[in-house]
Order: sequence, then C-alpha cells, then structure tokens
Amino acid sequence: GYCVMTFQAHSHYASRLCGIEDSYYIDSEEAGVMCYRTLIRNSLEALAERGVQKVFFATRLTHSLGRLLKTLGFAPVDMIYSKEL
Repeated sequence: GYCVMTFQAHSHYASRLCGIEDSYYIDSEEAGVMCYRTLIRNSLEALAERGVQKVFFATRLTHSLGRLLKTLGFAPVDMIYSKEL
C-alpha cells in the first residue's frame, strides 16, 4: 500500500508546517485495521521527522477510517461536499 502526503506552510496556519493527505491505498487482500494503522503511523513518523506540526487526513464517508483516526489522536474538523458537473 501507499500513503501520499504533501507538506507545506498552510494558508491558515502560516507559522506551522502542515501535512496534507492526498491519497492512500491498501490492496484489498491486505486491507485490515492493523494495515491501515501501520500505514498511517509510518506516514506520521515520516512527517514528524521532516518537522511537520499539524496533519490533515481525509476519509470517505462510504469507507470511513474515522474511528481509527480518532484512536491515533485525530479529531474531525471539516466536512467537505462534492458535486459532479
């Protein structure tokens, strides 16, 4: 699997380096809470080593990692709406 994260100064948190999750994937044969937990923890460690102080991680409503993210110290902060045009 993989987790793609970018990090930069955020427009609303200019004094803090922020990591932003772009995408993540684990093969369906490998998928399980422990695989996702390990993937996210490894991503967080890599970001911390680079000086990132705040992380934003999105999850789908239809396949939510919300419970797992909460156990890792994340808290919900936004809800994003989408519409096909």
